[in-house]
Amino acid sequence: MADPEDSRERKLSPQLRWYYNNREKAIARATQWTKDNQERAIVTRRARYAAKRNKIIADMQEWRANNPEKAAYTTHKHQAKRRNIPFLFTFEEWCTIWRESGKFAERGHCKGQYVMARHGDVGPYAADNVSIITCSENCSDGTLRRKRNPRRAIHD
Repeated sequence: MADPEDSRERKLSPQLRWYYNNREKAIARATQWTKDNQERAIVTRRARYAAKRNKIIADMQEWRANNPEKAAYTTHKHQAKRRNIPFLFTFEEWCTIWRESGKFAERGHCKGQYVMARHGDVGPYAADNVSIITCSENCSDGTLRRKRNPRRAIHD
């Protein structure tokens, strides 16, 4: 027979009971502590990560294997942000372009693989400004553009 709700609550430690009853207050207190003790919080966070590093990595690899499209989209979005290029795709729009091309399985940055390239390497990643082409084509387009405009090569 299952325990009634109140008996389960009685089994909780006093600290957990207080936390459940004062959740917002507890979160505010923890947030304030983190702000007041930034260095200590960083050390604590790193220690927790180090203790669980292999599990975190294994979980991430499993998620990427089970969600290849979402993983590729997220990577593309973060790489665009790192390069200060606006990324205006939703996940569905991004997937539609790759599915229509039929080249998702052949994505990559090696010879013979396909990339999502911006027209003229200018503007954002957006539905009307990209096409799926081979990596070699994308590289040769960039080389031709730099030969025509040597000042652009300096700023790339």
